[in-house]
Amino acid sequence: MKRYSLFCCCLLLTFGIQAQDSVWNGETVINWNKGTSLNIGADKFGTAEVADRMELTLKPNDFVAWAQVALRDGNWTEIPGASSIALGNDVNLYSTDTLTVSFTFTKDFLSTIQQNGVIVTGADFTLYDVSIVKGPGSSGYENAIWIGETDATTGWVALQLPASSFRKTKVGEMLRLYYTDLQPGAMHTIVNGSWGAISGYDYYAMSGDYYQYTIDETLLSVMQSGGIIINGTGYKLTHVDVVDPSTLITLTASVPVTNGWLFDGTNPSITVNVTNPYDHEVEAMVKLTIRTDKMESYKAVSKTKTVNAGASVGITLDFEAGPGFYNITPTLNGDAVYTSQPFSNGKKSASFNISVSPERIISEPDMRSDFEQFWNDTKAELTMIEPRYKLTELAQKSTDKRKVYLLEFYSLKDMGDTSAVARGYYAEPTGEGTYPCIIYYQGYDAGGDVWCPNGNDSPMYAELVLSTRGQLINNRPPYTNNYGDWFVYGFDSKDNYYYRGAFMDAVRAVDFVAGREKVDSNNIFAEGASQGGALTIAAAALANTRINAIAPAIPFLGDFPDYFELASWPSYPANQARQQLGMSEEQMFTILSYFDTKNLATMIDCPVYQCIGLQDDVCPPHTNMAPYNNLPASVEKKIVYNALMKHATAGTWWNSFHQFFKEHIIAPGNIEHITNDASKGSRRYDLMGRLVDENYKGALISDGHLFLRR
Repeated sequence: MKRYSLFCCCLLLTFGIQAQDSVWNGETVINWNKGTSLNIGADKFGTAEVADRMELTLKPNDFVAWAQVALRDGNWTEIPGASSIALGNDVNLYSTDTLTVSFTFTKDFLSTIQQNGVIVTGADFTLYDVSIVKGPGSSGYENAIWIGETDATTGWVALQLPASSFRKTKVGEMLRLYYTDLQPGAMHTIVNGSWGAISGYDYYAMSGDYYQYTIDETLLSVMQSGGIIINGTGYKLTHVDVVDPSTLITLTASVPVTNGWLFDGTNPSITVNVTNPYDHEVEAMVKLTIRTDKMESYKAVSKTKTVNAGASVGITLDFEAGPGFYNITPTLNGDAVYTSQPFSNGKKSASFNISVSPERIISEPDMRSDFEQFWNDTKAELTMIEPRYKLTELAQKSTDKRKVYLLEFYSLKDMGDTSAVARGYYAEPTGEGTYPCIIYYQGYDAGGDVWCPNGNDSPMYAELVLSTRGQLINNRPPYTNNYGDWFVYGFDSKDNYYYRGAFMDAVRAVDFVAGREKVDSNNIFAEGASQGGALTIAAAALANTRINAIAPAIPFLGDFPDYFELASWPSYPANQARQQLGMSEEQMFTILSYFDTKNLATMIDCPVYQCIGLQDDVCPPHTNMAPYNNLPASVEKKIVYNALMKHATAGTWWNSFHQFFKEHIIAPGNIEHITNDASKGSRRYDLMGRLVDENYKGALISDGHLFLRR
């Protein structure tokens, strides 16, 4: 994860001098290298309150790249909650305007300066005014160790909290990060004061109104030795608390999954189960903060009940909502309420997504006028490239039931003149006759092992596990990825884009299995998750009706204009590439429209079985529904909504989609419908009305229709 260095700040920067209650006014150059500073007595802060601000009006000196502002108490000791501020070169250092730097008083901060006063120090700036600005009041900030506004809504921003902020902190207390204005894909991490990783602490997705850590010995040691840095994107950090849990009146509460968090044709109804462990009654106020899946504020509803001593109650709240996905953040008396069950990442969450009539969500196709011609031309180009299929048996995987091979073939050219190579693992039964075949399209390469089927697995199927160009097998020794970041490779043109070639790799995989003597070409199926789900959709759309049924799971590459508002990846690298290429957003989305699964889905004519995870923050459920809801009305389709799944499939998915495929096998003895078209000859259709063979050589009765059995 890339780190972006902006202001390590507890500050608010504004230009111009504001009228305030000044505690000092004048003009003095501050430079700790030359021993110049300003001392303000404790008496100047006697009436100040927690959450008031001390504002410094100043101007960096000319020709200085890194002016810095710092506060110390009258004994030259660090002040808790008052980090040094590097002004950096993000401001106009040569402007005649002044700027304002704000420090907001925490309880510890204010107590220190009311006893010892303040020394304004730092490097290379001229100070003109120090004022106290009235804040919103101390309520809600009783446990704050830092108050301010660190705006990370548009990029990665860091807040540094010095060791002095944690001098009273103990193991078992809770570190809470409060924030507002959550953006899709918001995340943060904490590192030590030197930007080093803290063992056991990673990047975390943000939800609800605050994120909470229970302080263990490892974290406390880091905090008290060198402080911590909070680094993240997609939110405004408003205050950081350290809370002693023994001081809280804590009711036990959790949110169970009701109706699978799927509300189809009914208004959402969310229940919070509350238990009062005390020997006296307690008022329980449950509030639901409701946002759209783009994290836009939608509404808030609340309900209060009296909970008797030792009693438990369920508090249910209903609200009206139209078709869509909504993010729900429940609180109980202001504290976070967690789900009663963990998500698929093993963690319970303080917020969760629900769906309301998801199959009525409208994601209009946006294919350009030459969409179909583009893909017809691309497929025609593929036919001009000799596949040169090569099979190398993998003896360690083969058994008497199936032979397992490494498959290599040539596919569509990339930006150069050389045809790309794709590879896969292919397992083929050794018995007599023909067999149905399943193609497994793989997800976006994230390192690790590549799945290879075993000869004894699924002996009644041929199976192909495809690695598209540059990924998986093609990205493991002795092979090398030459594409860099696949998502932005060839981003300048639809003709150069990575997925033009990758989709043709997927089609050529169908070509390969359809040409195998052991494969029943009437029974080719396809499945894949994430990127594999997108490849599955693309193959079904582009492989000329040769796939019998598909099972895309949590599919990638759906509804790009909305996708880029819903998640930080892949929008971040895409917009970086766009800017480097000098492209407009409209030009970018025009190119991506040719590869959007919501557009490709309109070309599918086989049965579809799909699953999505309601808590997926990589391929959000909104983007999964876009292709599903754009399937032609004639297509048989079925979808599974997994309430607790993030970007993962349920353990039951494998057996479930295999059963779906079994139900759609065209077996000998099935009825076929033969029709005579005077202009195109005889055609053979299966029971679902899909074209199987354009040049069927069979007897026809006089009215042009015949039903027969094989």
